[in-house]
Amino acid sequence: MRNRFRREGSPKQVGKVPAKRKKTTGKPLAPRLINQEDVVGFFLELYRMQVGAPAEAPGKIESLEAEHHGPGNLYQLGVQIGDKWKSRRMTISPIGETAAARSQCFYVIYDTHMVVKIPPVPIRDYSDYIRRIQYEAGVVKALSPRKALIPNLSVILSKVHRVAEAASQTPEQIETYYIDLLKRSPEYQRGLKIGGAFVFFMDLSRDYFLGHVMTGIGKQDVKERLAEDSGMTVDCSGFEARYGTEHVWICFDLQTLFTRFVKGIRQIQQSFGPEDAPGDAQLRDGYHARLRDPSAQLSWGSGSFRQAAAELLDNVFEDEADLVAAYRKLALEQARDASFKRNQPVRNALVTNLLDLLHWLGKRRVAIRDLKPDNLFVSGDPSRYPLFLSSAQDFSAGLIDLETAIICPDSPETPYPQPQLGGTPTYATPSHFIPNKHLDEWFPDLGRIYFMQDWYALIGIMYTVVTGERLFQRTAELFGGIIYSLKQAKSGKKSLEQVYWSCNDRFWRMAREEFFSKTARRAQYLTAVIAEVPEEILDQLRPFLTEAISTQRSRVDDAVANQTLIRKEDAQRKFRKCSYQAVIQVIEKSGEGNSPQSKRFIAFCQELGAMKLRQERLQQLSETFSSTLPRYPVRHILEAMFEQAATVMGGDTEPIPEAAVKPDAEPEKETAMPMDKSTLEFTHSTESA
Repeated sequence: MRNRFRREGSPKQVGKVPAKRKKTTGKPLAPRLINQEDVVGFFLELYRMQVGAPAEAPGKIESLEAEHHGPGNLYQLGVQIGDKWKSRRMTISPIGETAAARSQCFYVIYDTHMVVKIPPVPIRDYSDYIRRIQYEAGVVKALSPRKALIPNLSVILSKVHRVAEAASQTPEQIETYYIDLLKRSPEYQRGLKIGGAFVFFMDLSRDYFLGHVMTGIGKQDVKERLAEDSGMTVDCSGFEARYGTEHVWICFDLQTLFTRFVKGIRQIQQSFGPEDAPGDAQLRDGYHARLRDPSAQLSWGSGSFRQAAAELLDNVFEDEADLVAAYRKLALEQARDASFKRNQPVRNALVTNLLDLLHWLGKRRVAIRDLKPDNLFVSGDPSRYPLFLSSAQDFSAGLIDLETAIICPDSPETPYPQPQLGGTPTYATPSHFIPNKHLDEWFPDLGRIYFMQDWYALIGIMYTVVTGERLFQRTAELFGGIIYSLKQAKSGKKSLEQVYWSCNDRFWRMAREEFFSKTARRAQYLTAVIAEVPEEILDQLRPFLTEAISTQRSRVDDAVANQTLIRKEDAQRKFRKCSYQAVIQVIEKSGEGNSPQSKRFIAFCQELGAMKLRQERLQQLSETFSSTLPRYPVRHILEAMFEQAATVMGGDTEPIPEAAVKPDAEPEKETAMPMDKSTLEFTHSTESA
């Protein structure tokens, strides 16, 4: 293995590596971004070593996208030995929200399935690299026997330097051997670097990304369902059976459109050779593929013929745009409903096991702080995948990548270790970016903040498992502005505490609005999926709801008592006891008065309506969870968990409901600030390192 890695990056160099790195503790650093080609270049060098080629042996990388129809990108790696070329293939795809996440990750299939993680701040010191791996190993030990995948050396080194009698040694012993080997022979360390800095490798050979599972039961299943319609161009009976008699006219009109397309193709064909002549089945499949997905590519004929055929088909569809839109809307809704029903047991089981994972984290006092679909996997019998997904007892949810995790101390006297700051915006809160010393001052229980960070993330993940959509998408867009504001405060220009609470209030108002609007829109799906909630989580939710109802009732009483517009005690009592809908009716009947007193009264009613709305929602949730049954609709689970997470982190103020806003009132719009290089520097601060 010695000196085999003649380059530390891919054949395309990304820049020179400085000989000596300046000390950066406490200073924000720009995140390191690696191209996918750099990772492929690393595996070309690995292949060069595997085949025993000298370091100077010519190598090449060839993209095979034309013959690859699966996920990710397919490459062929080639190494010349003498006058012959040896070659092999690999697949690679980026994972997650690379632009804003703490690390870049790639999913690679090379002999085995693995994850390649590029740290945002380059790691060039071997001791620091090993310390990080061992820290995650300590978290895994705390979570045992729950399965977790963390970086290790043997994923890569076992391919080029096998351990003698490895079969008789434990994985821990093999890992210790490689750690000592790299310490004794530093030149081997280059085999774990891309672009001059260490990267992490994780073995995923027996498990499955939750993100991939969710795609399979979501988009992929819907796509397969839509593909079943391809026969409708020759027979509308199946179309009528699927979509109903009232929609069969769409099929007849699409048949007419198909006939027009075929005539156009035959005319175009006269200008090309016989090898470009597609058969009837190819025409039908190409027509329907493009009908259901405008980005679908035709797969027959030469390049110029395919281009002409695609332009013809686009023109045909544009001429009947209303017809095409009517079919797409009808087919997509039907496919989604059918896919949902077919995969409902899988969704039940996934949510149940995610809640079980959350309970286990709390029991072991571990907060992951960067939960997301790409940091989770499902583990079951590989020979029964995906069948085992239908039963929660047949698989479990595990964790990948624990770099931001923290083991919370049991004793209140024991100080909390400072975890790495940052998170993935879709699943993060403002508290993810604040050091312990401040959180400990602003909140009564630091550990509870860390656990609620995981609750918030899991709320978004479970919503996506059920609906296939992201929950806190608009809320995540606030992080550009939030991080900019925190940077300003950190530089001493503003009070950090004031800035934080201002950002936190803005964040939770948006999160609350987005949460309840989206869960209401997808209520049918969220109510249909039923999950089992661990008793330990119910033991947290039930007393919380009781206390929250009492607090909300006191807020209503205080709001009525502190206003000066309604003076009669009987009227005040009615406002304290009335329902949310009664307050809305008062607003509707208040007219369009423009006097200061009228505006003050409407403003009071709007705030009171918001309080009443939350009070009634909490009351309904309390009644739901008073049942002794362990299984509940996911919608209720999400609502109760969201209310607790928001309350603990200071976001329990209900925004003014739309029904309480006068039609002529213009809502204040939130301007999103992009997550540019400047804001990313802050998210990847090494202050906590």
